[in-house]
Parts: sequence; structure tokens; C-alpha cells
Amino acid sequence: MSDVSVSDSKVYRIDTADGERTVIAYPLLMNGWYLAQTVSAQESDRQVVLFRIILVAILIGILAIGLVMVKMMNDLIHKPLSKIRTKIGRISEGDFSRDASIEADQEIGEIGKGINNLAENISGLLDSRLEAEKQKRES
Repeated sequence: MSDVSVSDSKVYRIDTADGERTVIAYPLLMNGWYLAQTVSAQESDRQVVLFRIILVAILIGILAIGLVMVKMMNDLIHKPLSKIRTKIGRISEGDFSRDASIEADQEIGEIGKGINNLAENISGLLDSRLEAEKQKRES
């Protein structure tokens, strides 16, 4: 007979005429009293395997959920910010055209709308400044 302690419970492996059996004993609140169950060693081993399979399945599920969340964050944050960064670079090179791909109905899209409006306003100011310079030269 072997004795293994799992928290407060005790697990015993005993040999009987029917084969090896596992006895699991859990102490009750009353001193000296235990709740015990016996199962065949094969059944005990099957339950351990099933427990491990369930544990691995849960782990795979958690990893899958994590990957889906990473993909969602990439689509919701990284891609729009990358487009905005590209648009700001084009504005710095003198391209003040409107880019509808950076506009959306969420916070980052609102920033994109603001950048597009800013680019249009700068373009309008430059055009009006050039027109004023042209009129000064003509008069």
C-alpha cells in the first residue's frame, strides 16, 4: 500500500483480489472522520488522463482566445495608426489630398478625419495665399 497526500485528502493504492484499487479519503469537519471512495486503479488512471486532456483543451482554448484578441487589437489599433502615420508623412511631403481610408466611426477614425480636415485647411490657406500674392503682383 502506498500513501500520497493531496492537500488534506489522502490517496492510497491497495492490492485486492480484484486487482489494484485506489482509495481517496477526504477529512470531514468532525475530528477523525473521513469521506472515502474506492475506484479501480484503471479507472483512476483514466480519470487522470481525462483530466489532463481537459486541461490541455482549456489551455489551447485560452491561447486561441489570446490570438483572436491580438488580431482584433491589430485591426482596431495598429493598422489605422499605421495609415495615419503614412498620411502625415504624405502631408509633410506636400500631398494635402483627402484620404478616406483613415476615417472611421471610432476614436482613431476621428483623428483621421481631423487630419484630413487639417490637410484640406492647409491646402485652402496655401491656395488663398498664392492667390493673394498673385493679385499683389498684378496690381
